Amino acid sequence: MNIETLEDSFGFQLQHAYYIERIHAELLAEMAADAASDDLAETFATHRDETERQVDRLERVFAALG
Repeated sequence: MNIETLEDSFGFQLQHAYYIERIHAELLAEMAADAASDDLAETFATHRDETERQVDRLERVFAALG
């Protein structure tokens, strides 16, 4: 991607954030499944849910931007 304007930079940063949040959600699901205790599994699952909401918000931003 060629970044020449502030809009290009903004779009690139949003894409990067979206990618990272999606990967993070997947990893949190794996960590919850592999957690040594129920409390830790619940903590990972809660954080995964929050991360998935962030992914949803980013998807809405992309939709709004076209």
